[in-house]
Amino acid sequence: MARIVRRGLRLPGLPLFSLGQPWHSVMNSEGKLALSLYQRQYVDVARKILASNKQFGYAESYPPREGTSGVLALVEDFRWIGEDSEHHVPGYGSGSQVQLLSASGGRFRILKMSKETVDGLELYRAHVQLFAERDLTRGAGAEAMAYWNDKTAGPEEGSRATSVLTSATRCACARQLQTAKS
Repeated sequence: MARIVRRGLRLPGLPLFSLGQPWHSVMNSEGKLALSLYQRQYVDVARKILASNKQFGYAESYPPREGTSGVLALVEDFRWIGEDSEHHVPGYGSGSQVQLLSASGGRFRILKMSKETVDGLELYRAHVQLFAERDLTRGAGAEAMAYWNDKTAGPEEGSRATSVLTSATRCACARQLQTAKS
């Protein structure tokens, strides 16, 4: 059953963009990524994104590689600027420019990559698998996050922090007693 669910989290042929930096370092104060695309190849990719499901992948490394992670970007605002658009800005120059604003739709892992070179510019597409919430919060990492996110953790008596400290102290005392008896 788990495999069926996980296959449902796969997205084939997702166009990738990358600035070679992690999402959190390129997003604005609202947690969104603003891109201004002007090269013809990227404008063509933007047209495909607009015509399909308004999503693309943001790869956190450049060039993107199989096994690395990224963020699914959901386009919230899409604006055409240029002579051949209704939003033409006089004096900007020939051609079109696309400005888009996107929000995070979750993290993913790149399963398979494909690369296309158009006029010397490399365009990437990837088959990705989205991480389920349980993938992000499991094992020792989940225990640590649960501990640090616990609202009751604190110095007061009876809190988780106090009970962990007390438990660690008991273990240390028990070891010292065993060593002393030997």
